[in-house]
Amino acid sequence: MFEGTLTSERVRAVCAPGAPKLATLRRLDKLVERSMINVKSSPDGMERRLYLLEIIQQFGVDEMAQKGELVELEARHADYFLALTEQARPQLEQAPNERLLSEMGEAHDDVRVALQRLLEKGEVAKAARIGAAYWRYWEIRGLLAEGRRQLNKIIAACPSGDRSDAYSRVLSGAGLLAFRQGDMDEAGRLFRAALAIEQEREQPNQPRLAECLNDVGLVAVRRSEIPIAIDYYRQYLVIAERELGKRDVAVAHNNLGAAAFALGKLDDAERHLLISRDLFRDIRNDSDIAFPLTALGSLYVLRDDPRTAVAYLEQALKWREDLRNTRGAAEALNWLGRALLVAGDQGTAQSYLVAGLRRARQVEGARETADLLDSIALLALARDEPERAIALDAASDTLRQASRLPRTPVLRQLNKRPSIAPAPPSRPTPPKPHASAAPPSPSTSCCATTLTAEPKGPGWTPSSSDTEHCSTKARSATPSARTPPAPSASSPSSSRVTAACSTCGPRITSPAPSSPPAASRTPP
Repeated sequence: MFEGTLTSERVRAVCAPGAPKLATLRRLDKLVERSMINVKSSPDGMERRLYLLEIIQQFGVDEMAQKGELVELEARHADYFLALTEQARPQLEQAPNERLLSEMGEAHDDVRVALQRLLEKGEVAKAARIGAAYWRYWEIRGLLAEGRRQLNKIIAACPSGDRSDAYSRVLSGAGLLAFRQGDMDEAGRLFRAALAIEQEREQPNQPRLAECLNDVGLVAVRRSEIPIAIDYYRQYLVIAERELGKRDVAVAHNNLGAAAFALGKLDDAERHLLISRDLFRDIRNDSDIAFPLTALGSLYVLRDDPRTAVAYLEQALKWREDLRNTRGAAEALNWLGRALLVAGDQGTAQSYLVAGLRRARQVEGARETADLLDSIALLALARDEPERAIALDAASDTLRQASRLPRTPVLRQLNKRPSIAPAPPSRPTPPKPHASAAPPSPSTSCCATTLTAEPKGPGWTPSSSDTEHCSTKARSATPSARTPPAPSASSPSSSRVTAACSTCGPRITSPAPSSPPAASRTPP
């Protein structure tokens, strides 16, 4: 019946509704004494977690099926996890913490099974409500492909012309997961469909309308349609200031700051981002405050102020790591590496970038990996390794073209900055990376790893099965579809892409910029 972790509360709600709590606990204790159930403590040590042996679980399912009780139990199981996810949704969207995320993670397998059973039985409305409540967990934990698969099943099952609140939220959730994976066409289509539903209501739901306006603006920024994005963000800010809370106002200012950043208007960007940071701090939103902190750090990289940049980015990295937000941690580490390149500390820059690349490889999207390849190309230039820089640029372009990820003009300028050069005699001492992001020693020698497979489309990053490890010279590489900068006279001709080893980062056989700080998601 249960696919994931059991608790006494879940057992009582599904298997023995109305039974006294003490009686349920006694029955479970007997099963534990007979070694039919394994017991572990919850992460905070406050509650027991129960694990039923698979063979016993299958026996129980067969017995319930013979007695005709299975259908009713499956219905109660789905109803329980529907209530659990809907109860968690406001906090997931407003201010998720690690305890809530751990609880949602323990429910993940059961949520997936509940969705499957509901769709098989044609109970699409309930499935949509679960998807509308749970997609934020998939986003935070980086389970983007899993989330998109589940939400797309719900969308396909919903009747044509559905205008329910749950369906609109599923469209928005699927759109944001597509956005995180760099699929701008699909994200734009889903966001516009959700916005149309909210705009057509006789009595608009202002929080949902504001969220949808913000979502369409996110795609416009990625498509370099900055004036259009700013218009949507300003509409969102008006609604937020009039009817919503501090968090929505903070999100609107963060996204306006990101738009100004993309235009190269750094003073305007800083003004919006500082307002956003202060509002998130006021409401103690440790999840979303990382967005303006990362953006402020990247802004100070462009201003050639690495000390201030590192201070902001270290704060952002701490929050990302605390919530196990792998995508956000990769972004913060990338900008930390850039900041140290500006400072001239190539060794520590490499440490940050390698740690970021490891996290980016865990993310189901190409943008973070491509951004880090760009940064490591800059490191190669600073070390007077033009051939390696050319190869890195080519690999980055391959990922970007597969996912149709543009590079923003303001960040193209960063790659041309004379400040990113061999280390100067005097430089600030950078802080150590966050404990959970401990990178390898920058003194680690680099080796070459050659790709043995072609890129497999959006979201692809080379895995161990795609690479051939060696300690010899880098091999030749497939040229990027975009013509790379002309190599030096000593550079080899290209016929195949080479990539990074897991220890010392990419070593591929051309430089590029990373994307602007990702704008944060608007809650309902």
